[in-house]
Amino acid sequence: MEPPSANWTDSNIHITNFWLTEGEMQIMSYTARDCYDQKGEGTYQNSPELTLIPPYTISATKNKFIAVGCDTYAIFTGYQGEQRYITECMSLCNSLGSVDESCSGVGCCQTSIPSGMKNRTVTLSSYYNHSDIWSFNPCSYAFIVQEGHFRFSNTSFQELSVTEQVPMVIDWAIGNEPDPCDAAERRQDFACNNNSECVNHDNRNGYVCECFPGNEGNPYLPDGCQGNV
Repeated sequence: MEPPSANWTDSNIHITNFWLTEGEMQIMSYTARDCYDQKGEGTYQNSPELTLIPPYTISATKNKFIAVGCDTYAIFTGYQGEQRYITECMSLCNSLGSVDESCSGVGCCQTSIPSGMKNRTVTLSSYYNHSDIWSFNPCSYAFIVQEGHFRFSNTSFQELSVTEQVPMVIDWAIGNEPDPCDAAERRQDFACNNNSECVNHDNRNGYVCECFPGNEGNPYLPDGCQGNV
């Protein structure tokens, strides 16, 4: 019997980790894929979307936007409030032998994403339909992945062909004020309990709770923070 797992709201996106005091959550995010046959005709393409509701946003400090392929042009589109942001990444190479492990544009590129993104769409395109490099790289791939959870090498083309999801970090917080702790501490629904304190984050609205130094546990539960024995 498989152990129980948590899903994101009513979707099939799995929640795989949760950090209370950091205000972070790890989910499994779908990769984008753009594939061609030997004649250069498209065989498969998808553009995965992710829409978050407050207080969740895509972490800009814990994730990277990565594109993999030798004939690859990837676009990340996201919104911060009503403001749209677009990030692009281009990856090219002529042979498998030219690929190294740097992810610096030869077979792989990576870039940061803006903070506070509430949704994202990843799209892929190709300059030459992979016709010159089809024998070892028939597909392009793009995804947002938790930093440190993807390392590019000349085996990545094959590994990504059977990889549908990668881990990504979501930020969360309580409330939606720019300077939340000052206001939250005066409200009846203040979430921090005994032996804990309110913490503002520089790159997001809302607050999280942390146990006082020397205490451990869940700061959102009554008496959840207990002193070390």
